[in-house]
Amino acid sequence: MERRSNTSLSRLYLDADDFVQYPSRFSAYDREYQKRRNEIPRREGNSRKPQKSAIGSLLMAKNQNSSKRVSSHDAILEAAIQEFAEHGRDGVRMEKVAERAGLNKSLVYRHFENRENLFEAALESVFSERFQLLEDLPDDLTKLFDVWTKRFEKNPLFTQLLMRESLETESEEPIHAELREKYYRHQVDSMRRLQERGKLPQEADAESLFLMLTAVLVFPHLLPQVTRLVTGHTPNSSKFKKQWKKLFEILLKGLSTD
Repeated sequence: MERRSNTSLSRLYLDADDFVQYPSRFSAYDREYQKRRNEIPRREGNSRKPQKSAIGSLLMAKNQNSSKRVSSHDAILEAAIQEFAEHGRDGVRMEKVAERAGLNKSLVYRHFENRENLFEAALESVFSERFQLLEDLPDDLTKLFDVWTKRFEKNPLFTQLLMRESLETESEEPIHAELREKYYRHQVDSMRRLQERGKLPQEADAESLFLMLTAVLVFPHLLPQVTRLVTGHTPNSSKFKKQWKKLFEILLKGLSTD
């Protein structure tokens, strides 16, 4: 009897994440999987144990590995954020995103369809993450300076992505405007609370105060080459951070109404 190779079975294995997102595609897949398994000859004296269905195996793999590995969707998003920050929306190629994520290009298209959808999802992802950071922000502006400085240093992709967006987006309406407005309103409300406590002048509008203080915090990290040319130090150097914090405290002292 001619022996059939079981190598064709390997072509049937798919990502467990795909089953969760596209369950309707797997009924035919499961039948084919079982058919090919049954075609593999048994060795004499060996009995094969009953096998779980392909779908059952996928779900088991999903449950066992979900806490240990990043889903393909999240891996693509993470890679896309880095690619967009480095190359801009128009400079990103889907195959490069796939390569960076360690996945097949077809899987990138399956999740996001095109580059525009991927860019929108990348922005939504970074702002959703920033929302989580707002929960533990201190009301003290000097402490706030330390928190944001560390975050800019740890993750420069956020500001880089916004810079790329401003240079390349022609539409007047920002992507995910409602979500992002909520993010900034939360921080403008913090300015109002500081005004009520006399830490910031009440005659100034809270929105302008937020923009001004944000500009002071962000500028050195948004244009690090300018920071280095002017001061001779990188924005992440201890000497620059010490000098910049001192200036920030002087500014706050001038703004305070205590």
